[in-house]
Amino acid sequence: MKTGEYTPEHIAQLKEQYGELFTIEVKVSDDDTAVAYLKPADRNVMAYALQRVAKDQMLEPGEFILKNCFVGGDDRLRLTTGQAENKLQISAALAAVGLVQTLETIVKNA
Repeated sequence: MKTGEYTPEHIAQLKEQYGELFTIEVKVSDDDTAVAYLKPADRNVMAYALQRVAKDQMLEPGEFILKNCFVGGDDRLRLTTGQAENKLQISAALAAVGLVQTLETIVKNA
């Protein structure tokens, strides 16, 4: 069972509101998976996350993304203090670092 999973209609509403939507699924046990829905990171969230990633920190940027981009799903994955407090939240925060995405770019002499 996926706890916090939304209906296709609810997901469509979130996509209409945020444009893009990401899901994180954390397997709690054989019959329990926690689901979180995240909106895209804005410039401020990305800037903070990129600073932390550049310092080889992985948990902090994920926590920041999870706290600031969580728009729904299983409340066990919601960060209320800004820091992951259990295995579920830590796992979700580490996965959220994957939202730090940039487009492929090429820099060369003209």
